[in-house]
Amino acid sequence: MAAGSFDYLYTIYGLNGLDGIISHSEEIKEMATSLLEMGYDDIASDTESALELATVMDDILRLVIGRLEPVWEAVEFNCSGDWGRERVEKTIEKYRGRKHS
Repeated sequence: MAAGSFDYLYTIYGLNGLDGIISHSEEIKEMATSLLEMGYDDIASDTESALELATVMDDILRLVIGRLEPVWEAVEFNCSGDWGRERVEKTIEKYRGRKHS
């Protein structure tokens, strides 16, 4: 195998964070397979676990940020002078209502 056979997987997280891991899931699976073939079962398992963890974290972040986005939007538009404080307060009430239900 030549250098870059796994699209320089070792740099992906540092360069692209969680998105890099998710978008390179096939390379990660191939890396795990290569590690297994080389007899490094424990590290192959850790590699697969890292991908699973990244996927779960991504799902959780999407849920949390999805709930926060309307609040962030209201605050941003308020701070830029486009919306009034009342809009922020209504959005906060909605957010808090969803969070506790």
